[in-house]
Amino acid sequence: MANVAHRSDRARRFIPNGGSRGAGRRRARWLAAVTLSLLAGCGGGESEDASEGGVTEDPASNTTTFDVTWREDAVVVDDVAAVQNALVRADYATGTLVFDSGFSAMDRFSVGDATLIGGVGIFRIMGVQETAEGTALNVEEASLTDVIEDGTIAFRRSFLSAADDEKVGLGDGADETTAIRSLRQGLTLADGLKYNGNVGGVQLDFSLTPQGNRTLDMSLQGNYGNGPSKLSARLAGTLRGLTTDVDIRVEARSLTAYRVETSQIDGDVTIEASAAALGNIEETIRVPARVALPVVVGGIPFHIDIGGGFELASSLNTQGTAEFKGKAKFRGAVGLDISAGSVSVNDTTLESETSFDSGTLSSNVTVGLRVTLIFPEVALGIGMQQAVSASGFIRFKTEAISNLTVQQRTAVLLPVPVVGGETRSCLESSVSVGATYGGDAKFLGITLAEGELPLATLFGKTERNGDGCE
Repeated sequence: MANVAHRSDRARRFIPNGGSRGAGRRRARWLAAVTLSLLAGCGGGESEDASEGGVTEDPASNTTTFDVTWREDAVVVDDVAAVQNALVRADYATGTLVFDSGFSAMDRFSVGDATLIGGVGIFRIMGVQETAEGTALNVEEASLTDVIEDGTIAFRRSFLSAADDEKVGLGDGADETTAIRSLRQGLTLADGLKYNGNVGGVQLDFSLTPQGNRTLDMSLQGNYGNGPSKLSARLAGTLRGLTTDVDIRVEARSLTAYRVETSQIDGDVTIEASAAALGNIEETIRVPARVALPVVVGGIPFHIDIGGGFELASSLNTQGTAEFKGKAKFRGAVGLDISAGSVSVNDTTLESETSFDSGTLSSNVTVGLRVTLIFPEVALGIGMQQAVSASGFIRFKTEAISNLTVQQRTAVLLPVPVVGGETRSCLESSVSVGATYGGDAKFLGITLAEGELPLATLFGKTERNGDGCE
């Protein structure tokens, strides 16, 4: 058997979408630069509750910039209210949008067109047909560069300070049509978001619950059992601050620059896990539910999501058992820039405090266990898909790892060595914090390869115990 290694996330290659200049540009061009104050009971800067563990964001710094020239060959329907009123049904998974017969923009759509449908998304129209429900558009996801000739889209949003009725709970079983309409009406999340289900053979109980001081509490429990193989992971966290900055630049129908940053991050987490006889496995369990904050800019329905999950790696044999508990606090900022096809990591200010509180690992051979809490996972995309979509994401990870190295003592008897019956062992354990970027950001016209790009890694102190530790 073998120890388990720290998670290794390798950089991926970003491939910007190409495009040629069209015959002409749409003359209509407008600019909006707005400063929003979503105080939600907070003053400028830190809230009065900050000293008592309340929200630590600065919502007074929220801004929006929209300066875009649409492509002449694109169909732009940016009247969100008109779209919401005419929408009968939306199904992102099957690519079906149904509108009532009175929708005035319907006669503008033709097969092959790239279109922005305000509050719904950016699509390529693959078919138009009349149904008993109304007129149905069969669509495929398209990118910003399919509808924008040149322009800048930028915004900054503090997540926790936004009122609960500005946010939408999305996940398995959510109604996408209602979610789109909620861009205007709001869905109250006072009771929080809850998910219960089986993912990859692991029974999950997950909740995101807003607190009275505007913080957000997360609870995630994962249980697995199959004969002697068992896992129980009890993960929890509190988020006191999270602000997202986005800056997108398009020139001549091509993405020339993209910057995304998660700043004012402030949170703490705890990890408790016990496992037995899991064997050699390495899995990522992503909860199929999240809280979304819609940000509609020029009719384009961006969304910033918060979700979670965990990663598991084990080499526990049939006699191997493990149990540990750790915690971490983290704060600061991470981000990245994409320009001319190259990727650079923004200056990170992420810092952390970690501790490995307790742990045991029992085995007659070398084994290990790693549990990594993903929280928060901050995703950016377009549309209101119920399923966890292929958006670009920044994942904050807290990793608890414990490895037991078992060595046989040997007695050297010439001419051959003989293995004795005694053993010595060394238990090494630590808690670390890091952040990664990944996902398939199709809305940017970018293809990402497999894997994740590391943005920051802060290794915690390694605790070592046993007569085999050098």
